[in-house]
Amino acid sequence: MSSCPLESLSRPIYLASQTMRNYAERILKPFDLTSEQFHLLKNTKHGHGLSPSILCELVEKRPA
Repeated sequence: MSSCPLESLSRPIYLASQTMRNYAERILKPFDLTSEQFHLLKNTKHGHGLSPSILCELVEKRPA
């Protein structure tokens, strides 16, 4: 049985993603920010009057 070459990439990609997320959280902790909050602030810094629905799309969240 042969395995899909992409399956062998999924674990390293996941681990790299977790490492990057953990690093970002550690850097942002002194500012009492999460990476999601930082992403939202980064996308609103120019003050273009983005609607809540557009902001939700930018941070890949559903409107609550």
